[in-house]
Amino acid sequence: MILFELLTGELPFRGKLSALLRQVIEEPPPSPRSLDDSVPPALESVCLRAMSKRPEDRYATAGDFEADLLEWLRREPPSSRSAPRRAWRSELRRHSRALVLVGLIAVMLVTVGIALFPLLTGPNGPDPSEPVEPTEPTELAGATRPAESPPEPVSAGLRVPEKTPARQRPA
Repeated sequence: MILFELLTGELPFRGKLSALLRQVIEEPPPSPRSLDDSVPPALESVCLRAMSKRPEDRYATAGDFEADLLEWLRREPPSSRSAPRRAWRSELRRHSRALVLVGLIAVMLVTVGIALFPLLTGPNGPDPSEPVEPTEPTELAGATRPAESPPEPVSAGLRVPEKTPARQRPA
């Protein structure tokens, strides 16, 4: 809380004692950059991690906290220790409208696709009021022909060309 006040000039929570206790216990601290946009993002990340509500998201030791502050002072890139583990939640909150819009568009496209599918594929199956036209019989594997017609030879009905002399190629 001291770092927050040093960065922003304000306390993170305000109000009467009962309201102040409820805020400290239930509400996340406001972003230091929301109160003062001159606060560097890396230092804001260190501050918010130190004030995290969940113990597993806070610094494990004062030495880890000190190390991240010293990295910031030396203008080194922030280590993985300084990035809050729950940072993705704040990103989701920031982009929630866009995510809802994408979800609604996806649902609308699926609904339109389902509605148009029968129109694009035609009627499902034959119309029961129309007579079915006979089709040409096909042989099934292992099926036998009726006894009244004997099997036909393979060459039946086919003309076999007579052998003709091979044409000579022009030289």
